[in-house]
Amino acid sequence: MSRVILVRLVHDLNSAFCLVIGGVLNILLIYLIRRKTSKEMTVYSRILLQTCIIDLYVLTIGYLLQPIFFVNEGNSSHTWNGPIRSLFHPSEFTHFGLFCAWIVGGFLSSASMTMQFVYRYLLLCRNITISHFVYMLLIIVPGAFCVVWMNLIFDVTSGNSPPTMKIYNDSKFYYLLRESAKEEYVVVSLSDEKGSLTCIIGCMIMNAAFYLIIIASALRMKIFIRKQKERMNAEKFKQMEQQMTYILATQAFMPSISLAVHTFTLTCYVVFTESSVYFLMYLSVPVYWLPVFNPLATMLIIRNYRNFILAPCRRRQNHGSKATLTANSTTSSTLSMSSVRPAWQ
Repeated sequence: MSRVILVRLVHDLNSAFCLVIGGVLNILLIYLIRRKTSKEMTVYSRILLQTCIIDLYVLTIGYLLQPIFFVNEGNSSHTWNGPIRSLFHPSEFTHFGLFCAWIVGGFLSSASMTMQFVYRYLLLCRNITISHFVYMLLIIVPGAFCVVWMNLIFDVTSGNSPPTMKIYNDSKFYYLLRESAKEEYVVVSLSDEKGSLTCIIGCMIMNAAFYLIIIASALRMKIFIRKQKERMNAEKFKQMEQQMTYILATQAFMPSISLAVHTFTLTCYVVFTESSVYFLMYLSVPVYWLPVFNPLATMLIIRNYRNFILAPCRRRQNHGSKATLTANSTTSSTLSMSSVRPAWQ
């Protein structure tokens, strides 16, 4: 098997596996949110529901596009490996738009996580209630911010010129990705070395702003809970807040992994050359797994969801224990009866 076929096969299998497993886990979590959420956790259910919706979007767009990144003539470039590549006529607008749709999913995870911390702060510390519909609309705020910020970065990067688009027919690109001589692959060259550095700085600034808001909201909520805990003395309140803290902390850590991968990829564009093209093609593979770990972590942390998932195993274990006890009791009774001698002996 050639290295080229391996690159395409890894992206195909990885994205398809994550779509199936992540889709099942997120749909199961949506069911648990709707059916198994306790009354105390109802106000926070929309936080979990929003995360599921974003994860499903990231899984779907990731499978349809499957971006493969590499260095081409000193520029950071990408092409599509997913099934959607055969549905659109090659053009700058469509392929650059598809790239934005993919990368916005990653930025949207960080931005929506920030809104979740802000929502929890307003609800807990300020006693401000927001309707379910309005809360879902709040995703427009971080989404619009991501779009504006990305446009600003690309304007600075490209000097107000659109990204270049080329259809490769040369032997080098044929060797890299093309399956047959009749198939054409579109390569969108995003930026040169200077543009890659600008993107790195821009991504760091945006995510630093997000995490500053997250940390500030978390500290204020921690102080508030510490003051209220002595007054209320409610064990359920304490457990609920502890579970939500673990969930938000875990989900807030996930986008940082995606940020690290993207930053490392852009750094490789600056440091490495075409000789490392195969290494760069695998860098987007771990990003597909983030929407798989999010629902799994949530179901394992929240007690009601965890009990529902583990209930079949516990029933089987209890049934086995009862069967063992019954067998032991029967054996003991048999031995006791056999040890009793008749009176005439």
